[in-house]
Amino acid sequence: MSNDLDELWEQFETAVYETRIQLFQQALDHPDIDGEWAFEMLNELYEQAAANQERDRFDGLVNDLRTKVPAAYATEAGYMLEWLITNALVNGRSQALPDLVQELAEYTADVPEIIVNVADQLAYYGQLAPLVTLCNLAWPHIQSSPDIDEWVIEEFAVHATNYIILHYLETAVSPTATDPDLQAQLDHYVEFEADALAEHMAQITGQETRTWNSSDFATPKGYHDTEIPESVERNVTHLLRTFVHHLQTEKDIPTSRAGLAYWPLAELLFAHIEDQLTSYQPKQKQKGPYRKTAVSSPLLPVPNLLDQFLESMSDLISPQYYRAAALVNVLPAWLDFLTMQGVVSTEQSAQMHKQYAAVIGQLQQQWHQEGADPALAASLRVWKA
Repeated sequence: MSNDLDELWEQFETAVYETRIQLFQQALDHPDIDGEWAFEMLNELYEQAAANQERDRFDGLVNDLRTKVPAAYATEAGYMLEWLITNALVNGRSQALPDLVQELAEYTADVPEIIVNVADQLAYYGQLAPLVTLCNLAWPHIQSSPDIDEWVIEEFAVHATNYIILHYLETAVSPTATDPDLQAQLDHYVEFEADALAEHMAQITGQETRTWNSSDFATPKGYHDTEIPESVERNVTHLLRTFVHHLQTEKDIPTSRAGLAYWPLAELLFAHIEDQLTSYQPKQKQKGPYRKTAVSSPLLPVPNLLDQFLESMSDLISPQYYRAAALVNVLPAWLDFLTMQGVVSTEQSAQMHKQYAAVIGQLQQQWHQEGADPALAASLRVWKA
């Protein structure tokens, strides 16, 4: 920064909101302004604009930067566009999303973490069409970048294909697993076997139904491995897909939010089941049968695990707030669903609801402080009922 910019920044730090806006606009005319400097000012103004219900005004400041100092804007465009997309979602301006998503995709290689976060955000808000567009436009950059970890690429592909399937099921007149247009879209990411795709679509649309018993999710007698039995994994996956359909049809949850919630809930359940398997311990100084410590239902993760899981998704370095919000938003429905399916008792469900509520209550203050997007705090309202 030049001396003039240093002085301006000192004024900015202690100024009130309106004065800060004026100082930012003055800074745009300074010959030494760069992207980092503009970002620091806008980062401060973003939270204040949100608190003052002036998101549109903030968008105008970003557009001023884009117009007057395009080079500075370009260096921080990923962050700027994330703000603009959030503002559009909060203010209900869905018509702005296609252009914003298309521009954001151009910066995928520079800010892959923003792409993932915005994809989750669009899913939470039920914006399935722009979400699929973002995935398709960003995928070539994600796939070819040498700086993105392989597991990130694989996870992105899995999520993208599932959103494509959900969007197809929502928009196709006569959806079928053999539709060549659907196959062509999916082939960009992974190869789907026809039978597996047909099964996936049948389960997630509620067409493949069955009566469940708690024994369908129990570890087979005499099973001593620490790997989840294939039959249990297959049954849990089927039940979760049926739950996605239940959320859409019975709870009026947007299709993409139900799809987003599937992933953290599946990860939580399988982590819980793995913990149960490791609770089998051989009797001391004895061969043969294993004994098992007291555990809950495989479909009811223990509160401590939920607490750890939510904490990991709130990590400051790479937070997954929208996945966490989707999870806590559907957990009460999950408990009711399990009772309705007859795989847990009403008493078990009520007991876990109380214990989960105690864990989730800790998010209230944290997410209210994340005032940039009120949807996070709103996701917790189902726990006040």
